[in-house]
Amino acid sequence: MVQALDYPCVRILHHEGEHGYVSNFENALRAVRGDVIFLSDQDDLWKPGKVERCCEALKEVDLVVSDACLTDAGGKEIAPSFFALRKPKQGLAGNLVKFGYLGCCMAFRRHVLTKALPFPPNRKFCTHDNWLMLVAEAFFKTRVLNEPLVAYRRHTENASLGSENAHRSALHRISYRLYLLSHLLRRCGRCGAVQFERMGNATLTFVKTAAFADGMATLFPCFFTPAHRLVTYRRAAVSDES
Repeated sequence: MVQALDYPCVRILHHEGEHGYVSNFENALRAVRGDVIFLSDQDDLWKPGKVERCCEALKEVDLVVSDACLTDAGGKEIAPSFFALRKPKQGLAGNLVKFGYLGCCMAFRRHVLTKALPFPPNRKFCTHDNWLMLVAEAFFKTRVLNEPLVAYRRHTENASLGSENAHRSALHRISYRLYLLSHLLRRCGRCGAVQFERMGNATLTFVKTAAFADGMATLFPCFFTPAHRLVTYRRAAVSDES
């Protein structure tokens, strides 16, 4: 049906790899050509001004994510704010504690995508929106818009959960975070650091050292390779912000 439209602005990609919504998003993102990238679910509605508001924010930051109102399958609003329901926490630390942002509400610049690709391969422990947000929080500047710029449609056939499943076990939630964190650290480079959270005039930073190769693989061998095993924490002083 889409092919029959023959619309020049639409490219149809045939996905020959692993199926599932995360793999489909990764396949599509690998093919993007522009510098500014918007994610979209097939049945959500963009509100007037979404593109303009996000592009304006992207002049100053690298990834922007907005709020959304929730609708039922027929388009009737059932909640005015996803943020009010989910109560997301900002910053890298906050996102690791509680994932609370929707991929369909995100827009970002190409260098964020370059850092994020390829996605961690275990789809059980990686969704595209959580991974992109973690990468952006760790390495770039982000902004949250408290405006509902998307009507997020919820129905029984949604492929994604929209938030963490309340029935996930504690073990799964811990494993999920350790898996993403291990892959996030690998993007640092051998001696890189990841900004974890700004707190006043100090920054909590992940620091990968030579000792990184020895500790946590003993506890979590399925998540950490020999070169990326141990993370140490330290307070790194930064200049006062006035």
